[in-house]
Amino acid sequence: MNIVMYGFGMNDVRPLAERYGFSLCDSFESLENGHRILLQEELATREKQLTFFENMADYDRLIDAVICVPNCASASTVYYCSRPDKFFTVDAGGEDPDYTTHELVRIIETQLGLLCAHECV
Repeated sequence: MNIVMYGFGMNDVRPLAERYGFSLCDSFESLENGHRILLQEELATREKQLTFFENMADYDRLIDAVICVPNCASASTVYYCSRPDKFFTVDAGGEDPDYTTHELVRIIETQLGLLCAHECV
C-alpha cells in the first residue's frame, strides 16, 4: 500500500508510518518498492504542479490513497490529480490536536482492511 500525503508535517506523518510499518519517501519512484508514505512537498510553482500532475498519472497504479489538508494552497491541484475513490481530506492543526491523528488512523486502517468505514475507533 502506498499513500501520498499533502499539507501535513513530519510530526503528523512519522508516528503513523512507524505504527503501520510504512517507510517514508520523497519521490514517486520510491513507491515502486511498496508500503510507502510519500510526503509531497509544497506545490509552490507551476513547474512543481505540472510535475506532480505527471507523476500522479504515471504512478496511479501504485497509489492507494491521497490524503490532503483541504485548506492548503494547492488542495484543488491535488484533488484534480487524484482519482476520486482514492482522495481523502483531513483538517490539520485544528483545536483538538488528536483529531488529525484520529482521522488519519481511520483512513489508513480502512485502506489496510483493518476497519470498516462505518466503524468507530
